[in-house]
Amino acid sequence: MDKSKRLTRDFKRLAKQQIKHLATTKGSSPRYLKQVSWLIETIAIGCTDVAIGIVLIVALTGMKMYAVWPILVGGGAWQFSRYLFLKACPIILELTIPLVVIINALLVAMVVVIDTAIVALDAIFTVVNDVIDVVNIIAGHKIISFRFTLQKWIKIPQITYAEFRDAISALPPTCAKFDNMEKIVLFFMRLGLHDYTCPTTRVLWPLPLVFAIVNELLSPFFFGSAAPNPHKNDMNCEDGGNANVYDFICAGLGGGYVMTEFFFPSIVMFIVISVIGAGIWRLFKASLYSLYLGLEILVSVLVLFLDIVTF
Repeated sequence: MDKSKRLTRDFKRLAKQQIKHLATTKGSSPRYLKQVSWLIETIAIGCTDVAIGIVLIVALTGMKMYAVWPILVGGGAWQFSRYLFLKACPIILELTIPLVVIINALLVAMVVVIDTAIVALDAIFTVVNDVIDVVNIIAGHKIISFRFTLQKWIKIPQITYAEFRDAISALPPTCAKFDNMEKIVLFFMRLGLHDYTCPTTRVLWPLPLVFAIVNELLSPFFFGSAAPNPHKNDMNCEDGGNANVYDFICAGLGGGYVMTEFFFPSIVMFIVISVIGAGIWRLFKASLYSLYLGLEILVSVLVLFLDIVTF
C-alpha cells in the first residue's frame, strides 16, 4: 500500500516537472511566441481582407452592373423566350396555313430585294467592264486583265405546309435535350471530336477491359456507340452524322443557359477572386501553419506521455 502511494506521488511529481519543462521550453520560447504572434496577426489580417472584400464585391457588382446584370437579364430573357416559344408550338401548328403564307410572302419579298440589288450590281459591273475594254482598245494591248463577274440571281424555295408542320412538331422533343449548358456544350464537343474519339475507342474492342475503361472516359464525347455492330445505325461509330438542323436550332434557342450558367458565374467569380483572393490566401497559409503548430504540440504531448509511462 505504501509502495503504491509512493509510485503515485512520484508519477504526479514527474508529470508536473514535464509539463513545466514543456511550458518553459516550448510555450514561452521567443520562437514560439513569434510564431503564435504571426499566426494571430495573419488570421486577423486575412479575416479583415475577406470582410473588406465582401463589401467591395457588393459595391463592385453594383458599380459594374452594366457588365454583369445585362448577361444575367439577357440570359434569363433568352430562356423565357425559349420557354414561351416551345409552349406556343401547339398553337403555331393550328396557325400553319396563315403562317406559311406569310413566311412565303416574306421569302418572295426578300428574293425580289436581293435580285434587284444583283441587277443593279450587274449594271455597274457591265459599265466597268466596258470601260476596261475601251482602255485596252485605245492602248493597243491589254493593260487591265481584270473583269468583274456578273452575279447570279438567287432562288429560295418556298416551304410547304407539311414541312412547316414537321419542323414545329420536331422542335419540342428535340429541344428537351438542350435544357442546360452542359448538354449544349457536349453537343458541340461531340460534333468536333466524334471522328477522333469514337474510332479510338472502337479499335480497342478486342481488349475488353481496356475498351470498357476508354469507353467510359470518352463516350460523352461521341455520338451513339463504339461497339462494332454494323447492323445497327447507332453503333459502330455510325451515329456521328445524325445531327440535324433541329439540333442546331435548339442549341441556339438554349443560348440563354450558356449566358446564365457560364458567363455570369465566370464574371462574378473573377470579381470575387480579384477582390478577396489575397485575404483567402492569407487564411489558407495561417490554416496550414496552425496545423503545423498543432502537430508539433501533439508530438510534444505524446513524448511527455511516453516519458511518464516509461518512468
